[in-house]
Amino acid sequence: AALAAAQLPDLAVLVLESTYSSFEENLPNILPGIARAPGFIAPYVFKRMDSATTEPLTEILVAKTVATLDMPLLVIHGEQDQLVPTEQGRAIFAAANEPKTLYTVPGAGHLNIFTVDPDTFTRQMQDFLAAHLG
Repeated sequence: AALAAAQLPDLAVLVLESTYSSFEENLPNILPGIARAPGFIAPYVFKRMDSATTEPLTEILVAKTVATLDMPLLVIHGEQDQLVPTEQGRAIFAAANEPKTLYTVPGAGHLNIFTVDPDTFTRQMQDFLAAHLG
């Protein structure tokens, strides 16, 4: 979504949930789950994947991309996310320009934030959108 937002100048706000800061950096975390392969082979898998794509995977740098955006950003991340560690959400938040909001959820993993705490999720989303879209 961040990479697309960089191409959409009329976009008013951006919300990122459970997003990695860099595909290359996160591959060791996701590889065991998607390929039943140990994370230590990630550099070899990344090189193979990168050679098979038309756009370099080394360019999927969400944290670097958000630093170029001039729009309100809400970063949402589960504190127990094993697929995309919370540190990556924090890196995106740190790189972003103001205004920005970081919302982390204790007990939430990857993409189950709404399920863990639907009331707070809804309130956070409504407050963010109301503040920046009116």
